[in-house]
Amino acid sequence: ENFSEGDWSDTVYVSASGWPGAAETWFGENPFHTVEEVWEYGADPETGAVPPALVREVATSVVADHPEKRAVVHFQQPHNPLIGEKPLSRDQFDGDGSVYHALRRGQASRQEVWEAYVSNLELVLPEVEELLQVLDGQVVITADHGECFGEFNLFEHPGALVPPIVEVPWHVIEKSRDIDPADVDVGDSVRERIESADAEQSREEHLRQLGYL
Repeated sequence: ENFSEGDWSDTVYVSASGWPGAAETWFGENPFHTVEEVWEYGADPETGAVPPALVREVATSVVADHPEKRAVVHFQQPHNPLIGEKPLSRDQFDGDGSVYHALRRGQASRQEVWEAYVSNLELVLPEVEELLQVLDGQVVITADHGECFGEFNLFEHPGALVPPIVEVPWHVIEKSRDIDPADVDVGDSVRERIESADAEQSREEHLRQLGYL
């Protein structure tokens, strides 16, 4: 909805999620200058998890290649799958759906799901901090949604407009870059993966692993 109007041809989108790449389905065409779908070649085939370090490396490369463009960098974490120091997988529980469905069914406690969520957030924050070093100008750190852990008898992030889902961080930073992204060696393997970009799984399977389908 935020990108349904306006000119976004000056924006590159680096995403660990399969949703932004579906822009043509939503709008009839892709509104961005380019969309780098890291999940296509970086997602774990079993869990769908995209390592935040890989997203940071790809974003650094894309920013270096498009220095005149604005950038949206969409990390997956803290979104499910929960792969931090206290991982929690839907495979640990009987039934369909994500770990939030297990919470709703009473198979998982709120405390263990919350701790897994927090550890998943802690996994991505150092990568965000490192990415900041190559960014210039105004940077906003935010989220596209929050999560429900049983509040309002809701779980995960259904379409309800309730505070746990719609109240998200909005942290604005004005800065000059500390490191030129063109000087960062992200490694040949990262550039090769970007250039080949052959999807190792379907968008439908990826979104299913994230709990959307």
